[in-house]
Order: sequence, then C-alpha cells, then structure tokens
Amino acid sequence: MGNTLSEQVKDVIADMLEYYGFTAKVDQKFQGMQDVIDVAVFGEGGNELSIAIFIMPENERSKFIGKVSRSREVRNIVILGPAPSDVLRMKLHGDISRMDIPDENHTEFERYLKSLAPKKPDFPYFSTVSRKIPEGQEKAAHMQKFEALVSDQGLDLRSAQNVIYRTAISGLNIHYGKYLHAGDDGPPIFERNRDLPKEAILLKAAGYLKEEKLPDRGLGLESEGNSFLVLSDDDETSKVAQEIVDDYVFRNRHSIRKIMGQYPDMFNFAAIVGSLGYYAPKTMLSIERHRRSWTGIIRATVQSENSYLIEVIRTMINTVGISEQTWNRINSLISFPELNSLLEKYFESFEKSGIGVPGYRGLRRIYIPAKRIATYMRLADLSESIDQNSLEEFCIFDSILRSNNTGFDFFTNVSDLGLHEGKIASRISEMAARGFCSKLLPHGADLPIAIYNQGKFSNYCLTKMRESASAILDVEW
Repeated sequence: MGNTLSEQVKDVIADMLEYYGFTAKVDQKFQGMQDVIDVAVFGEGGNELSIAIFIMPENERSKFIGKVSRSREVRNIVILGPAPSDVLRMKLHGDISRMDIPDENHTEFERYLKSLAPKKPDFPYFSTVSRKIPEGQEKAAHMQKFEALVSDQGLDLRSAQNVIYRTAISGLNIHYGKYLHAGDDGPPIFERNRDLPKEAILLKAAGYLKEEKLPDRGLGLESEGNSFLVLSDDDETSKVAQEIVDDYVFRNRHSIRKIMGQYPDMFNFAAIVGSLGYYAPKTMLSIERHRRSWTGIIRATVQSENSYLIEVIRTMINTVGISEQTWNRINSLISFPELNSLLEKYFESFEKSGIGVPGYRGLRRIYIPAKRIATYMRLADLSESIDQNSLEEFCIFDSILRSNNTGFDFFTNVSDLGLHEGKIASRISEMAARGFCSKLLPHGADLPIAIYNQGKFSNYCLTKMRESASAILDVEW
C-alpha cells in the first residue's frame, strides 16, 4: 500500500466490492489512456466494465473522468470523497454520483452497492472486518520510523515486516543461535545462526527484537543453550507489530476465506477460538494416555495458573463474545485427540498459505493470528449458534472418561466447565446399570468412580463424545 489516503482506500473498497460478490480491480487501465480508474467493477463473467470508482481525484483528473463518463463501456461512475470542481459542475445524473468515503457511519456507498450486488450478505461490510479506512493521509509515526530504518539500510521492507509478523505470531520461530560450553572455567561461547536474515539482525540491533535464551526443559530441542528472537516489550514495538499483523491478515484475506470456506462454520469457530491459534501436531494417542500434556491443542481453562495464558484466553473471549464457561467447554472439545487429524490438516492449510507460522524445527508447532482472524471473519456472529446442549454432553462424558486419570481433579474440572453434578451422576448411573462402572462415589473418595470394565467404559464414553462432537462441529470422522 502507498502512503496517501486514496491509495490506502483502494484495497478496502475493492475488498468491500468482493464482499458483495462483484469482481473488482485496482488501477485499471482504460482504452489505452495513461490515467487509470482507481477501482473498476466488472459485470458477470468479470470481463465487461460496469462501474468506475474514483477516490478523491485531483483536479487534473477531471478531463479523464469526463472521457470515462462519456464512454458507452461504463454504465456508472462513483466519486468517493471530495470531487474536482470541474466534475462538480458536470450534471450529476444517474450515471455519475458523488458519495462520502464509506465507514461505519457513512453508509451511502454501501447501500448503493447492496442495491446492485449479486451477493446479499447478512451483515454490513464494516461489521465484518478489523481493517478500517485510514483516518490520516500519512502513516503513523511509528510505522514511518520502522520503514525508514529498513529502507535507509538498503534492506527489504517486506522481509523485515515478515520477521515482525513471525515473532508476533510465534514466540519460538526465529532461531538466533546457541550457547556452547567452553569448558569448566570459561564463559559459554555464542554461535549465531548463520541463516539469520539481515533484517532480523538489524531489528535486533535497533531494539524491535530481543534475545530469549531457552534451555531444553524437555521441550524437544536438540540441546540446551538455544536462543531465539522475540518481540521487545516496549509500546512502539507493540504498535508496529499490531499494524503489521493487521495488514498481513488483510492482504491474505482471500486465502483465509478460501481455507475457512472448506469447513463448516462451527468447526472454524471451535478450531480458531478453542485453540487460541496454536496447534502442536501429534500422532494419535491411546485412550489410556490421552489428555497427557500436549495432544494437538493445549488443554487449558480460564482458571489456569498461567497469567499470560489467562490474558490470551480472556482476549479471545471478549473478541467473540462468549462466557468463560463456554470457552472452557470449547477448549475441551477441540482438545479431543480424535480431532487431531482434522485440526492438523486445517492448520497446515494456513501454514502452506503463509498465514500460519511454524515453530522452531525442534518444536513442531503451527501458529495463526487467531484474534485477528476471528474478528475479520466475524466469528462472534456464530456464538449464538453453538449447540450448547451437545457441548455440555460432550464435556460430561469427557470428564467421566478422564475421571480415573492420574493427577486429574475431577470435581475441579466439573466446576471449571460449569457442569451440573446431577447430570453427571445420571450419566454414570446409566453406565453403572450396564455394569461398566460404579455409581458416582461421595466427595472425598480416592476416585470419583470405580471402573469395572475399562474397554466397554471407554468405548461407551467415546461413542457419546463422537456423537456430540459431530453435532456441534457438523463434521464426521
């Protein structure tokens, strides 16, 4: 995108047109002339020019606009924002209109589009996107400073933006180097990653990135002493990162829509909201081992002791407008190991498109900007469509299935999920009548239930969980 307001608006207007089902092109040449139509709208088939849109055209463009208006090829001309004085003196009839640049409060242009649109979405465009029409003609000072730093050093701006994007989405993505032991007495020797791009080295020196040392800690790294580049904590870096991520999601909107269009709405909702944008591919775990640490999606509740995780969860909760209890339940659902293959394919689609960010090679992870995608794709509108009864039923049997797992606090889990103990006792009694287990034991017992036939007990719970998951997500496996 360029620096002027008109240049920045073009992509937003083109995206709005596509939202309503039009085919739109930015900076479209017209009849071999040197000047171009800012945004051209084409009819069915994408070949015949239908509407010519000009964004705050300068006075010297009046002659070109006049020629376009007299062409039989163009049916309508729309000028957004201030119009040249010569154009204003033209007779504004049905095929030439001037309207305000659209936003949430200026809706004339969107109503005009909707009246002609081949596609009739249920929601206004600006309620579906986080990207707004820029308010000023110049980029914010923090972005000007960032871009000037990179260009003055003769480096690639897009590569520098990609470094910020990767570190903003994934904390362990850019391997900075490794500390090698020099001996018993000497300090460790740092060996920087030879494949590190110059842009990352520059941003580290300029303070946008900082080094984070990470020992093995059982995370699967090759050895202790690995070091990574992560975002600095200052406000300026946060602003730069937020704008770069927002712009990246906007520029890749077509890929996001294509990926999500291949899945049912509620699967998209649960996968993005429940995962918080994080997936760790795993092979299928046996039922005896499932729920042990990493099983595809991190298992968590809002009551977690990890303050950072709680902050991320609550940000997502506020983004899509659900309760803490509902998020806890959705996370339980999306943590179901039997969904791993579906989720891995889903997240890999984002990774292949460049939107998803892979973790360091010793930590096979995939990250996506979940909050931005949830906002952009208006997932909040699906929150009222959640099959709460099936979700509750899934969590009931999920809790029952895990009741005898080592370290699993059954009654705390029931409380975190807001499950009714009477319903749980009823489901357990049904299983007890089949001879699979005992009835629910009193609080204070070593285990909440005694399991008599592990195979039949597990199969019964899993069958109920599969049925509920299929009903919620509209998928089968």
